[in-house]
Amino acid sequence: MLLSILDSNWLETNLTKIIWTAIVVLTDIIIYIILKFIASRIKRKASNRAKGLTPVIANLTYLSILFVSGVVILDLWEFETGTANIILGIVVIIIGAGAFDIIRDLFVGVGNAFASLYDEGDVIEINGFKGKVIKISLTKTTLLGTNGALKTISSSKIKEVINYSRTYSSVYVDIVVDYNENIESVINLLEEKLPSLKEDYTQILEGPIINGVEDMDDNNIVIRISAKTKPETHLPVKRGINKKVIELFKENHIKFGNKWGK
Repeated sequence: MLLSILDSNWLETNLTKIIWTAIVVLTDIIIYIILKFIASRIKRKASNRAKGLTPVIANLTYLSILFVSGVVILDLWEFETGTANIILGIVVIIIGAGAFDIIRDLFVGVGNAFASLYDEGDVIEINGFKGKVIKISLTKTTLLGTNGALKTISSSKIKEVINYSRTYSSVYVDIVVDYNENIESVINLLEEKLPSLKEDYTQILEGPIINGVEDMDDNNIVIRISAKTKPETHLPVKRGINKKVIELFKENHIKFGNKWGK
């Protein structure tokens, strides 16, 4: 058997098939190297989410290419490829019959991953639901809401994403002061004392800033204070500003108005 394979007539007869087989195999190797190179480059710059998906996508792509190459080689050597064609037909039927939503979620999820819209740990809002991202997969995202509720959203259902963890958060505090107080003195006191809060609250990026008189009526004057904080750290800072203002007003015998502002 071995001698017949090595027979020069066999080599001459099948030389074209051998060459084409070698070309297909060499092409597979080149594609594998290219995919590995692309995956490594993407992983350097991609988000944590995309880094985890990159090898999965690369491997799926390469397996698909290997399958096609196998069918081509079998057909080249005139082997029966009916089984392979049957498998392809079954895959098409499955996709058409019941897997459309899964495939759609998969492709949308891959697109979202490489768009780096959000990562695990980010606080985001999807389609009006706000929460912390606790799990991301190719087909869905799971959020933990502020009230403890878990919500899982299919990738294809994601229409609008607001990410609160990429830039900064804003703090606005309205202080209602009695109309009879010397408003200029009150503002000067706040401008002198409130900036020291940055020493206690490292979340503060800018401020607190005394914006001035925001509103007034016959009994009250509203002074607005603002600040910028690290993403989603504004609530502790807001409470800290309120606490500091109360202490300052008590120490300096300043009267609050008869109602609080916003």
